[in-house]
Amino acid sequence: MSNAEALSDHGSSMRVVQQSSLILSRLPPQITTQLFACAFNRAVKAGQHFGFPFYGGGKARTEEYKSATAPADVVFPQVEMAAHAADLGMTFYTGSKFPKKYQNAIFSAQHGSWNRTTPVGARVMVTYLKEDGTADKTEPFAEGWLNADEEYLGRPVDVAQLRDGSLLVSDDLSGALYRIWYEGR
Repeated sequence: MSNAEALSDHGSSMRVVQQSSLILSRLPPQITTQLFACAFNRAVKAGQHFGFPFYGGGKARTEEYKSATAPADVVFPQVEMAAHAADLGMTFYTGSKFPKKYQNAIFSAQHGSWNRTTPVGARVMVTYLKEDGTADKTEPFAEGWLNADEEYLGRPVDVAQLRDGSLLVSDDLSGALYRIWYEGR
């Protein structure tokens, strides 16, 4: 596994991985997302191969190993995020402060890009899990740290669950901690 940024264990491990950190801003978004995506890999047993260095994100081959034979048993990511969103910290939600759909979901912090022409990230994502523990869909959970002028107002780094079930998000640009809770309506 290459450049693993976070590891969280919840029955079976799920890792956030940033595959490649350098990218040319002139590449079209659909290519950059495919080739250099941040990803969630699920480790369920020792010895699994997650594709590095043969794959650079998802099923896209790396240029350096394009002609090499990749292992037949590569385990591909269950979730691919936007290229250079820089997914860093993650946590499985085990609290009861939020609605039931968030139970056992993964909350992840996207720090945001530093070298893309059009910035991405700077938000907290939620990835829902199926009954068998595999990833289902991913969507933004908390946004607002990247404004309409493409300037960062904050850069989320990690997500932690507090005892009361609320979430704590760290931001290293503003030096802040944000507490997110649900009051219900």
